[in-house]
Amino acid sequence: MGVIKYLSDTTINRIAAGEVVERPASVVKELVENSIDSGAMKVDITLEKSGKNLIIVSDNGCGMSAEDLETAIERHTTSKLNENDIMNINTFGFRGEALPSIASVSRMRIVTKSKLHDQAYEINVHGGVKTKINSLPQLQLTGTKIEVRDLFFATPARLKFLRSDRTEYIVCYDVVKRLAISYPHIAFSLVHDDKTILKLKASSQLSFDDARKSRISEILSKNFIDNAISIGIERDELSITGFVSVPTYNKASAEDQLLFVNNRPVKDKLLMTAIRLAYQGVLARERYPVVVIFISVAPHFVDVNVHPTKSEVRFHDSSLVRGIIISAIKQALLNTSQLVSSIAASDANKYMKPQYDTDISEKLELSKDIKNIQQFPLQELVNNFSKDFNVNLKSEFQDIQTNNLVSDNEQHKIESTTENIKSFSAFNQLGGNTESNQHMSILDDDKTKDDIIARNIATNEKVDVNKQENIQKLNDSFCNNFGDSYQLPLGLACAQFHGNYILAQTVDSLIIVDQHAAHERITYENLRSQFQAGQIIRQRLLMPQVVILPDIVRVEKLCDKMQEILALGMGFERCGDVQVKVFEMPAILQSVDIEAVVNDVADYLLTTDDHILLADMVEKILQSYSCYHSIRSGRILTIAEMNSLLRQIETTPFSGQCNHGRPTYVRFELKDIEKLFGRR
Repeated sequence: MGVIKYLSDTTINRIAAGEVVERPASVVKELVENSIDSGAMKVDITLEKSGKNLIIVSDNGCGMSAEDLETAIERHTTSKLNENDIMNINTFGFRGEALPSIASVSRMRIVTKSKLHDQAYEINVHGGVKTKINSLPQLQLTGTKIEVRDLFFATPARLKFLRSDRTEYIVCYDVVKRLAISYPHIAFSLVHDDKTILKLKASSQLSFDDARKSRISEILSKNFIDNAISIGIERDELSITGFVSVPTYNKASAEDQLLFVNNRPVKDKLLMTAIRLAYQGVLARERYPVVVIFISVAPHFVDVNVHPTKSEVRFHDSSLVRGIIISAIKQALLNTSQLVSSIAASDANKYMKPQYDTDISEKLELSKDIKNIQQFPLQELVNNFSKDFNVNLKSEFQDIQTNNLVSDNEQHKIESTTENIKSFSAFNQLGGNTESNQHMSILDDDKTKDDIIARNIATNEKVDVNKQENIQKLNDSFCNNFGDSYQLPLGLACAQFHGNYILAQTVDSLIIVDQHAAHERITYENLRSQFQAGQIIRQRLLMPQVVILPDIVRVEKLCDKMQEILALGMGFERCGDVQVKVFEMPAILQSVDIEAVVNDVADYLLTTDDHILLADMVEKILQSYSCYHSIRSGRILTIAEMNSLLRQIETTPFSGQCNHGRPTYVRFELKDIEKLFGRR
């Protein structure tokens, strides 16, 4: 008798289960996908102990007849595939091992009713052993309900490889979340240990795009939608749509990077690399954007059968797909500066709640000695402040003129504006009239207090009108004298705060600029534009360095991409079976280990047919260089320097955030500032 023998169907199914059923989430994925393919408009998922004890998936799909039910639990049976459709799959596809594999390692019960039949039917399969089909009274609604109990009871060794209940639950939730986003017209619910986690209604009244946006908002939060930009691009038979977060909205992991190919959730290295490259230079190294991207492509241009769980795909032209994704995201990010500044201001406003002091004398420690206030003549203090303010303002502009940065005509405008500021009576309206100050020496008299309050109320009513007129005059003066500059997005610089921040004013907003972050972005974009234009400073090595690679395959990969690598500044030639001679490097990489760089690039080319690693390394050096060669925090700037920086920000790509993803400036609308002071 021979030693080679046939395995039993039960053993075969349990082996297959090792590929398809890795954990409870695998079961949830297979069953929910079947529900979607059945045409269900409502899918309910119930878990006990993260799916280890019980998984129930019920739907209102087409259901099955008794004959179909018996066939469905056999290997390699499906209703989704014809003989010639293996490369033209428009459903979640055929996976013949799914139901029988799940049934072989658990206690499974299926109850189903087709709309074409009056009877509902039930079958039980325990550890791969099935019972007869039973007929049930017509109480079951059309659809299918599958219960999976005691997962891996038939293969106890697999239980040892499961993670904690919390971890397994999180993975199950992630599966449901992705499928729910992909199909917004289907209602989903998820219950875990008798607690409702998700209850998503079908968005049947909305357009598909609006429904998808609403579903994303429900699952990933409205905060994401508020911080996201939509993308959309079509090329030949490829369409890419979705939402990507602004650089300042990021996470510590890539868990919220949701990718879909023909509505199938995938986790693909190629697509993740494209996202990383698109955000290169606008996001810190260990931070990840939140993205939801949908890729639609003709089925014959993508292979979804790369992995048993179909979580990975292979594109016919992977470089095209990656390039389009990078282009779409970069184009969207180009126009985010205003959005980033507004979002940052909105977030700041949540924490900037006005604090009203009922007795400021306590904080000033003057409660016992309040009469001493009369020693400080308020009117004189205000006048001195106004005088110093005007002198300092004119002095700043005079310094600029001395440096030949301001023309005589502009100087005349400055002086005119300064005079308007002098005449601006807001300082006098602070309450510093002589009569009121005289009364401050007799504050102990309650009657006098009442008189002062009444008089100030009457005075303030008049002052309010005058104040509004004067504010308008000041605004008009700015607009008339600095019309072109004042109407620019970032307006005119007014002052510097703590040596780090520039305060600028527009007609209807206050701009706060982080001078280091802003200049870092400007420096980086200038360097990068030179690099991308091929204006790379190359350094010829005094002594060419011979690098020995592990094998001939790596050498051939390098030689295939020789011209592309040369364009990045690294010149080399083959000088043996496993040797290359490097004679030139980008000057910016002068201090790196050349042997390590060559080996890293060769290793990278083994896994992907691209030369982007060297470019990636150069990008990182540019970021570091721009950080250390920008205006430092604490440096005092002149008004001219501040305005020059503002103008550069306005014309620089991605200027809304620095290289690490932080905002470079924040815009506070005048109306929001007025709300802080109770004026609105």
